Amino acid sequence: MNPAHSVYKLPLSINASVDTMMEHLAIKRTPVAADSRNKLIAIHRSQDNDIRHKTDLIGVRQQPHPDLKNATQTILMHYFEDDTSASGWSHEETPLEDVYDPGSKEKLLSGVRELSGFHQNGITYLFVQYQSPSSQNSYSVKILWSVMENGRPVWQEKKWDHRGDDARSVLSSVRQLSIHRRNDGQHILYGVTRGFGDPELARGEEEFFMIIPRKPADLSAITHQDIAFDTLHDSDHEIPNWDGIENASIYQLATPLDGEADRDENRYTLLRLRNGKIEFHTTRVLPVSRFYAQPRLSFDRGSVLVDSQGVDLSSARIFSVPAGPEDALLVHQPSGDLGILENIHSAQPGYRSLLQEAGPADIDRLSIGVVGHPGSTDASLAIFATPAGQNTLWLLRLDAHASQSSWVCLGDQVSDIACPRIMPDGAELFQVSPQAGKIEFKRQHPQTYSWTTNELAVATSDLAGVTPINAHVVDIEVTDANFIPCPHREITLTSDTPCLLYIDGVTYRVGPRLPLTLTSNGYGRIRGVIPADGLKAPVFTVNTADAAAIRVYPNGRLSERLAGNAKGFNVSKSIAELAPAEHRTAVNQLIKSYGDAASKSKRGVNCDGTLRKQYRLSSQGNGLFVDETSAGNTLSAVPLEGFAGDILNHIRQGFNDIKQMVVRVFDASVEFLIQTGNEILKFTNSVFDSIVDGFEALADFLSEVFEKLGDVVKDIGKKILDAVSFVFGGKDVFAANDALQSTIKSGFMTTSSNLVKLGTRMNSEYQRHIDIIDEHLDSLIDQSQKAKNVRSASAEQGMSFGGVDIPAPSALVKTNRAGSDIMGGNQGKFDEASPDVSAEKTEADVINNLLKKLRSNYEKDVAGVIRDIGDKLSSDSSFLEKLSSMPLEIIRLLKGVIKTIAKLAGDVLEAAVKLIDILLSRLFEAFESKIDIPVLNTLVQLWSGDNERKLSYFDIITLPFAFIGTAIWKIVSGKAIVTSEMNEEYIPWVDNLPAVMDFSSVGGPRKKVKHRSLGAAAVSDESTDPSDSFKNIYGFLEIMAALTIIAALAGILVGMTAQPVATVAEITTTSSGPAGVVVMIMTLIPVLLVLTQKIVTLFYEIYEGIRIPSGESLNADEKAKNTGLVILIFAIIAVAMLIAIIGVVVKIILKIPGYVVNTILNVLSIIAGVGLLGYAVYNIVEHAISHGNNGNDEHLWGIGLEAASGVGSLISVAATICVIIASNLIKGEVISGAVMTAVAVGLQTTSTIISKGATIIEGGRTAEALAKGRPKSEN
Repeated sequence: MNPAHSVYKLPLSINASVDTMMEHLAIKRTPVAADSRNKLIAIHRSQDNDIRHKTDLIGVRQQPHPDLKNATQTILMHYFEDDTSASGWSHEETPLEDVYDPGSKEKLLSGVRELSGFHQNGITYLFVQYQSPSSQNSYSVKILWSVMENGRPVWQEKKWDHRGDDARSVLSSVRQLSIHRRNDGQHILYGVTRGFGDPELARGEEEFFMIIPRKPADLSAITHQDIAFDTLHDSDHEIPNWDGIENASIYQLATPLDGEADRDENRYTLLRLRNGKIEFHTTRVLPVSRFYAQPRLSFDRGSVLVDSQGVDLSSARIFSVPAGPEDALLVHQPSGDLGILENIHSAQPGYRSLLQEAGPADIDRLSIGVVGHPGSTDASLAIFATPAGQNTLWLLRLDAHASQSSWVCLGDQVSDIACPRIMPDGAELFQVSPQAGKIEFKRQHPQTYSWTTNELAVATSDLAGVTPINAHVVDIEVTDANFIPCPHREITLTSDTPCLLYIDGVTYRVGPRLPLTLTSNGYGRIRGVIPADGLKAPVFTVNTADAAAIRVYPNGRLSERLAGNAKGFNVSKSIAELAPAEHRTAVNQLIKSYGDAASKSKRGVNCDGTLRKQYRLSSQGNGLFVDETSAGNTLSAVPLEGFAGDILNHIRQGFNDIKQMVVRVFDASVEFLIQTGNEILKFTNSVFDSIVDGFEALADFLSEVFEKLGDVVKDIGKKILDAVSFVFGGKDVFAANDALQSTIKSGFMTTSSNLVKLGTRMNSEYQRHIDIIDEHLDSLIDQSQKAKNVRSASAEQGMSFGGVDIPAPSALVKTNRAGSDIMGGNQGKFDEASPDVSAEKTEADVINNLLKKLRSNYEKDVAGVIRDIGDKLSSDSSFLEKLSSMPLEIIRLLKGVIKTIAKLAGDVLEAAVKLIDILLSRLFEAFESKIDIPVLNTLVQLWSGDNERKLSYFDIITLPFAFIGTAIWKIVSGKAIVTSEMNEEYIPWVDNLPAVMDFSSVGGPRKKVKHRSLGAAAVSDESTDPSDSFKNIYGFLEIMAALTIIAALAGILVGMTAQPVATVAEITTTSSGPAGVVVMIMTLIPVLLVLTQKIVTLFYEIYEGIRIPSGESLNADEKAKNTGLVILIFAIIAVAMLIAIIGVVVKIILKIPGYVVNTILNVLSIIAGVGLLGYAVYNIVEHAISHGNNGNDEHLWGIGLEAASGVGSLISVAATICVIIASNLIKGEVISGAVMTAVAVGLQTTSTIISKGATIIEGGRTAEALAKGRPKSEN
């Protein structure tokens, strides 16, 4: 075991929660041409036995030509597997060069006739065929090639030089173009060329050719010069006898039984198929020699001629199946017959048709691949086909011995098909839907045989068109024996069928033989998303070291929802409403009983064989939902156990050949009887996944039945998926997140702004008292200086002249100052009542204003006295007179210095609170700054549904609350706790709280004061009146109750996950690490929410004189009590903020060790816990005293919740004491320390559950009380 995880107690355990919900993924649908016949190919970029198969899909689409009028441009569409894509796929679009008619350079030839290609030596070769304008049976070929650069294909056209090249001549006109793949992976392009002669135009003879790509010199640096070929053609016409186009031959290369290699030669069996006969030739590719600079073709003398039993093979398409049945070829004739040519290396090859009476009458489109690993006895051949004139998809399987089963109609409507050459984990198929021009990826489960069909989507950076899709979500968690989450654990996943798993913006592929190793995050969790187009989902097996493996069913919640056993989901009713009125009851019962059977199957309930419900559905729309039927007894049933998935797929796609279907629901299984013609196909589904698959087929059959009845209802299967999906869009999460952020910011800013207001008022009052004391001291000094006519020239002495008293200059100054006070008194009082701090926007403004005040006070009270002393010393008075006045002047100087220092103290306090306010504003500006990481922002935009939104640092703090709380609440209640509609009024209101709330007005309503400044006009106080915002107090309290519940739910989850990790880390390493930060944030935010709600409520109760939310009147004593509580809470917050700031500064400056900090924090935690315990006891006593024996539910609930909070606080104190003890024991007595650590973690978890549980209950009761207490106009 990793030493880093030694603190975890073994054994570990794996837990998983699942849900089906709405998710945003950065994917979009990309169309191809609806008419993609022969223009869709699947190319392997891996070896046959590779565990990880990479399949590219290449097709075309058309669009109006950007440069030519009335012309069409063809775009090459290359889909490739991309693990960085949200869908697992990406695509590259490459315009194909225009091809003109050689006879008319202005005539653009029609689009692509056919695509063929392969991947070899790191190069993807694509051969694009165009119809030759000069000959109906001739086609020109262009070569395109691509290599992967930075994970994406880069396409180029093969450019030929002017020196001449046989390959260019060969491909300029061909009648046949085929590809043979040797056992060693080498591909051979071969066929019939008319580049050297065209018998239809009487210009010579056509020739057989082979083109072999050369291996690049450097596979790591491939250039256009590496696109070179060895070209061989039968220039000597060793294969003779051109008998006209009606008797023209086609050729097929095959692998001889004894292998292809013969010393230094390559030997092939060449089949020449003609009308009524088959010629077998042996051809060799002779290597370069001293006499020949180029490889040559050589044909053995003589050939074997075999009668094809009258079958005309001259125009047939021949398919050699890699790793398929040995010594056999598939032959597709123009007539539509599909047969197998067996024993081709024997003297008597045989041909037999694969068409059957119960299958398609003829074959039009065809795609073939091997299911399983090549060479395995379990490998089989999958033949996908569509009949001529129809788009219906059929499937036939051949085993390794060419033994065939029955044709099965899958029922999909397709315009073209392409399957991978090798399908190791079940049959797969790419198909183009008619008209819509979209590609679908169809896959069959290797065990249950159920089919899933998903539209092929690719990644997109344009989020404007991204809409939520249904998805299965898996949340995996690893914990130890004490339920402590184990972060950074390696977890291995496998699935029973290949699938894509979307985790944190990256797509991972996982399958039965493709294990996926992931690492759990810091909380020991992994969250994966599986896009779903249906109810089915792969089953995951999850492993990690030191833990038992578990199986996870991502769609596990569906059965309960279908059965109606999940709160908030009434699926049967939602779907039944789509049915005609007379059938709604039956549909409702059908869905419920079916869901109940699926639920029991998932839980492992054994089926006792008792028939619970039986329904008959008729494709003619009559006899619908009959409880009793004899259909199963009148006709003999045909068991099709291995083909149940194929039949269900057929039902899902259409039912024109199905007369009726009987569904029998048992305890934990469902039986289907499908009547087609005069026989019944019968099979039973007893596995959860197969039952769910059957339900989707049943839903689509219902759609067709309702349409027959005149109600056009399509895609009930999709509607069922929507009904069972938990609508958990990010919009609700971000609504809660935005409300939480606004509340936190408003709470801090309201507190800091009131700190500024109170600090300014306190300083103003403080300065006023200093001035009063200064005036008294001035008066005493004046009285001691008074003496009649002692200093006739003194500035402090008045004069009498002609009976007129002339006051001294200093007296005039004081008189003027008094007059000024009187004239400007209203201004001063208004400034005190409503201090204007808007001018101080930055820290520099605050410091500059502080220095200005200090300079002003110094000039007024110190510098002036010093100048007076200097004037006296330099006057003409006698030394005795100067000496006698000095003591009083020195006293005045000392008084001025003391006054300046005293005023400075008040100004410093005022500046400090202003700095706190500014720093808080800066802090929230930093929090709200955006994180410019494109991947994260893309995820946020997808999740929130807002294409303009970017992730902020504030989101990192609040999103966990919003996500966890919203998720749990929606699971419990089925609805969002905070919505964007609620935020439309709440966020502006709560953002305005700092301007509305004024703690100085808690004693009574604040009045609007009019004042007139000196020389100024009257100005009104335009500050916000709380009465204007009181009407929204109920909306505020509703959101606060919701946020409190969210915080409490998140707190419980964190208390059971991150908190144990932090505690163990703190005890063992003295540092709680990132988990400790998470716990601290998760602890502070709920406290802040509660305090904010309490302060705002008390403020409005005092202001309006009523109790909220009941509306009862408050008497004077209750208002005084609430006023005291507001001031007390405010003081606690201010002191806590001051202690926190001082503590951080002291810790940084003094570099206090971690264990000392932990001890201090634990002691403070104990003090806080004791305080909360005392507060709970106080509330309990108050309830008991104020209500006496009145035992109504409200007061009993109040006492109970306060008691729970008190018990939680008491347990929290005990847990903190255990942490302190464990921290000391772990250093010397490891076992005792570990035991005490476990006790501490247990107590912490218990305390969290009790206290947060009480908070959730209180929040719910508050919401209920708000609904009753809200005025009617607000409801």
